[in-house]
Amino acid sequence: MNNMDVDCKVVLLGSVSVGKSSLIERYIHDKYSTTSNMTIGIDFVRKKEQTDDKEVIFGIWDTTGSERYHSMTRMYYRNANAAIICYDITNQTSFDKAYYWAQELIANEENCRIYLCGTKKDLVDNDQCSRDVDVNMAMKLAEDLKGDIFETSSKTGENVDLLFKKIAQDYINDKQFNGRLNRDGSIRLLQGQQPKLHRCCHLT
Repeated sequence: MNNMDVDCKVVLLGSVSVGKSSLIERYIHDKYSTTSNMTIGIDFVRKKEQTDDKEVIFGIWDTTGSERYHSMTRMYYRNANAAIICYDITNQTSFDKAYYWAQELIANEENCRIYLCGTKKDLVDNDQCSRDVDVNMAMKLAEDLKGDIFETSSKTGENVDLLFKKIAQDYINDKQFNGRLNRDGSIRLLQGQQPKLHRCCHLT
């Protein structure tokens, strides 16, 4: 399967065990499994998404979060139209790593739209004390990336379809996000800048 077979190339980025594969399983097959094997290298799926009166064919690359495969996953950033950077909202370390993934993505494909995806929302809905990633901090990162932010649950399906429908609509609208970078290639958030807000927030 190559890029000519799809309209919109989407890459999933994030640390090991944040739930990238479960997110895809819910979106593609509307299923959730309590047992999931770690992605080795790259997995690819294809799906048609209908939005308004138009159809978008997604080619979705699920990349591993394992550091040993990072040089391989960088190849899949090329020509990506959208990137979903996943983090576990019950694990602050996974969110801290989202900064790294954003830098990696922008360094390799600066015109790619970014969507932050906080996973495992069902755990927080059942126990608010399990939340480890501050909502305001996540929204701040989304602002600086001029990206959208969603909190999802692959277990219940909450906001999963909404995330991909938003990607499809943005692709159809074909409006590029600009102004994420300093001249040295760093994200403005890391330099303490305050860009204007351009985001779609689905946190509740």
